[in-house]
Amino acid sequence: MDKTRYGMFDNITIARVLQNPVYCIADKVLYKYYQLRGIRFLNPEEDWNGTTSAHIVGKRAGNYNVRKYTDLKEQSIYLTNFAGVIDSRTFINVQERLAQNEQTGKNNMPTNMKEFQGLLKCAKCGYAIKMYTKPKLGCYGAKQLHCCDVNLKNVSFDKLREDLRIEIQKNLNTIAMDLVKSASVENKKREQIEELKKEIDNLLEIASKGGGVADLVYEKIDAKQQKINEIELDLFLNKRITDRLHIDYSIPINYNRFTDEQKKAICTVLIQKIRLQENGDMEIEWKI
Repeated sequence: MDKTRYGMFDNITIARVLQNPVYCIADKVLYKYYQLRGIRFLNPEEDWNGTTSAHIVGKRAGNYNVRKYTDLKEQSIYLTNFAGVIDSRTFINVQERLAQNEQTGKNNMPTNMKEFQGLLKCAKCGYAIKMYTKPKLGCYGAKQLHCCDVNLKNVSFDKLREDLRIEIQKNLNTIAMDLVKSASVENKKREQIEELKKEIDNLLEIASKGGGVADLVYEKIDAKQQKINEIELDLFLNKRITDRLHIDYSIPINYNRFTDEQKKAICTVLIQKIRLQENGDMEIEWKI
């Protein structure tokens, strides 16, 4: 039975709802979220007052059932003329969870290339390095396109993994030090939120007494609540790197203790690409 013919929700319909801001309340929090992601706005920030929803236009990727926005820097967003029904924070949390689920699914795909999957490129031609006969590596440009003369027959895959482990561990050590510093900053922001909440409570007490200053007091309350929203969004969007790596936080962060799937996830988050020379030397282009 085709459930959609009878008005019932299937997975595709639910996915469309979850990914589409047209169902979301377009307030300042949602504006800040998309601003940080580099989208182009067709309405000024002051119009994002929570009375409408928003809609993204531009080229999208994916199949005809679920089409998603891959690079928001190439998209535009504008306000609709009808109200949203999903809270902006809930919507943002869903987007982050969907992104994590998608990345985890990709990282869990079986591959002989281990944590190098999708990252290892030929330093000479730029095409992907693949494992054509385990454990021998080959350049796609040389093997398939015949536009490159790189020969990797003497490159040891096991040595490449060990070299990568050493470089990843150095990066994780730096991250661990940054986490200690960021924890202090995060605590200060949470203290700031608590202080703002106390100030709002005091203003509410003043407003409850009535009088001509009530409107002015409510304006101050709105301003402080807006500040709280901005700090909370900032905390959310600057989550600890360990959350993005899908690993438990502990110091020191030991790369060797992770599974192959976790190592792939870590490499995907930390590394843009790895350029491999014919002699086995690697040049890592880091994201972080």
